[in-house]
Amino acid sequence: MQPAQTAPCLFPLRTEGAQQEYRSIVEALARAGRMDVHNHRLLSSYVAQLDNIIVAQQQKRQIRGSWFTQMDRARNKLKLHELENHLQPVVERPPNKFALAGFANCSGGAPENTAARNVRRDRGI
Repeated sequence: MQPAQTAPCLFPLRTEGAQQEYRSIVEALARAGRMDVHNHRLLSSYVAQLDNIIVAQQQKRQIRGSWFTQMDRARNKLKLHELENHLQPVVERPPNKFALAGFANCSGGAPENTAARNVRRDRGI
C-alpha cells in the first residue's frame, strides 16, 4: 500500500523550514481526516507567511507585522491546537516480555480477593 499523495503547496516555498512545516501539518490533517480543499488553502497561506518570515530573517530585512497577523489567522482557522495528538509521532509500546510466557499484563499487581478485602475493611484491619 502506497502512502497517500499529498497536494503540493499552492505557493512556492523557498525555505526548508517552511517545507517541513507544510509536510508535517499535511500529515497531521490527513491523519485527523481534515485534509480538504479549504484546509489546503489555509495551510498554504500559513506556510507562505512562515516562508516570508524565515527569508526576511535570513536576509536581515524587516519582518512585517502583517505576516504574523495573516499567519495567526490561518493557524486559528486550521485549529492546529486540536491536532496535537496527530502531530506527535506514533510510538508503539514495547511488547510485554512476560506475555510470551503466558502471563497477563500485571501492571496493577496480583488481583486481590474482594470478599477477603471486604471482611478486612469491616473489621478495621
